This record gives sequence, C-alpha cells and structure tokens, in this order.
Amino acid sequence: MKIVRINAVYAVASTGRTVKEAHEYLIENGHDSYVYVGSNGQYPKNVFQIGNKFGRKMHALLSRVFGLQGYYSYFSTTILIKKLKKIQPDVVHLSNLHSNYINLGILLKYLAKYDVPTVIQLHDCWFFTGRCVYYTEEKCDGFRTGCKKCIKNYNGNPSLLFDRAEKMYNDKKKWFNDISKLHVVGVSNWITDEAKKSFFDKHVKFSSIYNWIDLNKFKPGKQDKKNKRPIVLSVATSWTENKGLYDIIKIAKKIPEADFVLVGGCTKKIDGLDNVKIVGKTNNVEELVEYYQNADVFLNPSRQETFGKVTAEALACGTPVIVYNVTAMPELVGKNCGYVIPYLNIDEMSNKVKQIIEDGKIKYTYNCRKWAEDKFDKNKIMKEWMNLYKSLSV
Repeated sequence: MKIVRINAVYAVASTGRTVKEAHEYLIENGHDSYVYVGSNGQYPKNVFQIGNKFGRKMHALLSRVFGLQGYYSYFSTTILIKKLKKIQPDVVHLSNLHSNYINLGILLKYLAKYDVPTVIQLHDCWFFTGRCVYYTEEKCDGFRTGCKKCIKNYNGNPSLLFDRAEKMYNDKKKWFNDISKLHVVGVSNWITDEAKKSFFDKHVKFSSIYNWIDLNKFKPGKQDKKNKRPIVLSVATSWTENKGLYDIIKIAKKIPEADFVLVGGCTKKIDGLDNVKIVGKTNNVEELVEYYQNADVFLNPSRQETFGKVTAEALACGTPVIVYNVTAMPELVGKNCGYVIPYLNIDEMSNKVKQIIEDGKIKYTYNCRKWAEDKFDKNKIMKEWMNLYKSLSV
C-alpha cells in the first residue's frame, strides 16, 4: 500500500514521534510510506518538508490579521498536490494541519475531486470546530451549531481584527463532507464522541484508536536510589495553567517531603519552592524514560486532553498515575493503576499523591504495565491502523 501522512512535525513532540514510528513500521512491513511535514529539518528517505520558514511566518501573520487559519500557503500546497498526484496514494492520513503550513481548502478539494480515501486523526478538536483546538474550559458548544461567535478569538492562534470562526466552520463542513471516503479517527473515545456531535454527514465513518506506546522503549526499570526523597513527575511540552502548572505548585506546598520534577518548557517563575524543579524540554526518548522510571508518582492535572500520551508512557514504565476526571483522561487509568480525581479537587489529589508514596510504587507497577500492554501496545495498534487503511482502499 501507498500511505501518505501529513503532519506539522516529524520525530519531535508526541505527534511527531507517532508519525516517525508509523513511517518506520510501514516501511519495515513492505509498504510505501511518504510523510510531508511543515517544519524545517534533516529528514530520512520519503519524509519531505512543505514550504519553508518564511512561508510559515507569512501564513501566521496573514492568519492573525485576517482571522483565517489554513487559508494561505497557496504555492507550497499546490506543489504538494502535484506530488500527491504523482504518488497516487491508497490513503492520505491527516494529523496536525493547523501550524501555518498548509492551505486546507486546496488540499481537501483535491482529496474530494480525486476520490482519495482519507483519514483525519483527531489529536485535538481543530478539524471539527471553527478555529479552536479545545473548548471544554470555556464550556462552549458552538461546534454543534456553527461557531457563530468565537469566545476564544483572541486566544491560541489569535485573530487580531476579525472573527471568522463561522466562515471557517462552514468551509470545513463543506470541504470534509465532499470527501466520499472519509474516516474520522479519535485518539480516545471522548474525542470521537465529540466529533460525532459536529458537522459530519452520515456517510462519514468514525473509529477510536488509542495512541500507541513503544513498549520496548517505555518499560519499567530500576529507580535511582541516590535520592531518597519521593519523586512526583509531570511532563508537558510547555507548562501553562491549562496543563495544571499552578495546581502542581499548590500540591507541592502541601507535600514538602517530596520532590516535584516538571519536564517541559516553562516561562513562569516559581519562587520560594525548593521542592519544585523544572528541567526543561527533552526530545531524547532515553532521557524521558529515565524520568518515568525514577518517579514514584506521575501527576497529570491537565484541564483538557484528547488522550494524554505522557500518562500512557508513565504507565508503560510501571509508574502509577493521577489525573482529573475530565475529557479523555479517565479512559487511560486502569484498575489499580492510580487514581482519577474530581476536577480541580487539590486536596484529594494531594491525598492520593501521599497515598501512593506511602503504599510504594511497587504495589502498582505490575498493573500499570499490564494495562499499557493491553491498551497501548504499538504492534497491536498499528495492526488496527493497517486494517483501517485496507478497508478504505478497497
């Protein structure tokens, strides 16, 4: 089979690592895999860059001024279409397209015109909303009725002058529904159910396929015994209020006997807390695995997640997890693998951190690993993807 995947990045961040692992799996199993990405880099065979840095900056500027996201990058997307026509893919798999590198209309009109089997993978909510990637914190349900007025117009990728959410919603509705062989895949049951409430027509099919974990890399290991203090780990690409930064600070104040380690970028200053350490971003998988293995507890107080891959990675490493009972996160926590806490209940979350420390990590490790093997195994999940690709290309 010939599979083309389009994503913002390759090999970095959660979607980038997923794309890289899928590309390698397809090639190893005798398929023709092509990946097109929006970021600069030195890429392996059959991985190609769309456009350039200047084009992305212009796209971002025009988007902010005129309020239309995914309406620029005309020339680079036209070049991409020429390449797709030459490849004649059996399936085109769309991941993250909202990073100022693709003209959505040109791409989707091509897929519809040439009847190309198409998968959209929901890593967030952007595909089925007017403009936003999440809406649960604002309790907005505009995606059900048409995004008439966007309450997040100045957030995220901001629109400085105009609210064009309704136009973008209606355009996506037409462009996606014009694709006769469209399959929407959520990375959790939660986001799949949300997408079903949006604009997709009856011919569109839906599935849920969890993000996978490479269990040969993410696995239990010996804890570093040099530090006798308990370690509470949290991981994010960047630390913000929505990722639970301030909740972690509150919990750290309640548990001074533990060290709180935060992996990820952070522009905020944390003063007066000796037991909170921000170690910055890492794209080194081995280093990330060591953090998971050395932790006694994995704490993820994020407000909104379509999956929460870092939580699944922690479980694969045998580390018990604690999450809020919101969006997709409860789906990831199996029996005796940690705790699901009522939303924003800091006291309860603190108590469960203390309980896991008191119980000892070893009490949870077997169940965590077994759950990860049952739910997130890369080989099992890639077989699900292959079955889906084959069904679409018939």
